[in-house]
Amino acid sequence: MIGDSSLPAELATRRVKVYFLSSDGQWDDRGTGYVKCDVISANELELPAFRVVAENQPTKDLIVTKIFEDDLYQRQGDTIVTWTNPETQEDFGLSFQEAEGAQVFWELICLVHGKSPHAVDGEDEGGGAGVGDDMCGLSDMEPIALPDPEVGKLDLLVDTVASVPHHQRHKLVAGLLAEGFIPRLLKVLDELEGDGAGEFEHHHNHPLHLLFRLVRSIIMLNEPVVIERLLADQHVANTLGILEYDPDYADLAERRTRYRDYLHRAQLFKTAVPIRCASTLAKIHLTFRLAYLKDVVMARYIDDGCLATLRDMMTANKVEILGHVETDPDLLAALFALCRGEGLGPDGEEERRNGFLFLKEILEMAKPLGMAHQVGVHRALIGQGLFPLLDKELVSGDEGLRGACTDMLLCSLHHDTALLRAYVSKEGGRGLLGRLVDTLIATDEHDLKPQVGEMLRGLLDLSSLHPPTSPEKDELLGVFYDHHMARLLLPLADEAHPAPPP
Repeated sequence: MIGDSSLPAELATRRVKVYFLSSDGQWDDRGTGYVKCDVISANELELPAFRVVAENQPTKDLIVTKIFEDDLYQRQGDTIVTWTNPETQEDFGLSFQEAEGAQVFWELICLVHGKSPHAVDGEDEGGGAGVGDDMCGLSDMEPIALPDPEVGKLDLLVDTVASVPHHQRHKLVAGLLAEGFIPRLLKVLDELEGDGAGEFEHHHNHPLHLLFRLVRSIIMLNEPVVIERLLADQHVANTLGILEYDPDYADLAERRTRYRDYLHRAQLFKTAVPIRCASTLAKIHLTFRLAYLKDVVMARYIDDGCLATLRDMMTANKVEILGHVETDPDLLAALFALCRGEGLGPDGEEERRNGFLFLKEILEMAKPLGMAHQVGVHRALIGQGLFPLLDKELVSGDEGLRGACTDMLLCSLHHDTALLRAYVSKEGGRGLLGRLVDTLIATDEHDLKPQVGEMLRGLLDLSSLHPPTSPEKDELLGVFYDHHMARLLLPLADEAHPAPPP
């Protein structure tokens, strides 16, 4: 039966329309009501559920259903959630009056499925204890009592984590986040390695193997707050140390990958300019660790859900990092001064090269984000003189810098072609367009030619301009034909009329 709920009305209900897909493929309106989280008791188990109570008849339920563990639910826009009942093969939809209500409901679905709706905008960093938990009263449930993280109980911990069903994962996460559990679990590695990590028994249930499987399973719960804690400064070394002991490799002492050695390399992180915001610096380090976990450490085991969680965490971190960069004028001023070669130290050229690489990393970090974030970053960089800086460095004798500048110009071109075209037109025949043509003709760098060609093609493809005879189009084409077309065709003319042999 559905149990009674005593949740406050402002949390327990959201106004929705209920739709049912009829046999003729039309969505039939079943009425308007309020969705309410609840619990179904079945076979001595408590299953998460919801019902929609009719707006004008509080005693009438428009729909009552458990939340199925299968991945059947789909978000349609901001206000609609649809699903198929696997038991009856019937299709249903909820259309929420407000997007906030749909988000709350979607967080509940993700919670039951063991996934985290870790969105970029407005999302709680924790990911596992959001508004959906409060709506359903889940935040007050008792966490699962986990065995003490000791060597002798590792097998029991592995079985406990593996046996928890999806709809109770929030209790498992609460148990993992209980005070002191994760630090004590990670310290088990110190105990085992202190007893002689090279003295391995080559069987499936060696304590270090069990510890590996346990931490791997915890990561694959796909809970951002747990992953973030495992990768925190004080825990990351032991987390990666545990993941070195992959039981698929029998001779662990010789064949295991030394993740910790890589993480502790002195030259791994290079600081071009000081970042004085501690939280931003922490996000930068966390983003690197997430990428290393995704691409290297967990690459053999990662599934789609874990991959999505790690990517979402990295995206959220990048948004925060770029938000700090674009709003910190002192940081940008110091970065551009470094790239221009002002106030260089003894290792001046190396420092300057690091500045350009940091600038490139900022643009690449913004590339996969939404347009709003890209616009903010590009405006801030262009305001500091991005185009003149890259234009000047395009003829640098440093091959690495030329490549980095070309990459950044391409990134800006793909973001907003009009901005770069305006700069090119303003410079006339003596500016960036001429240097691109010179580079295309003269360079022997095979990696650089395709990039320069793509850039020229993007700048000169004016088919998207409206109206077709706009002054911008005439001005840019005039500069190109008057100053550069003949030089660009000269190699073709030389090939068509070769000089006579001596």
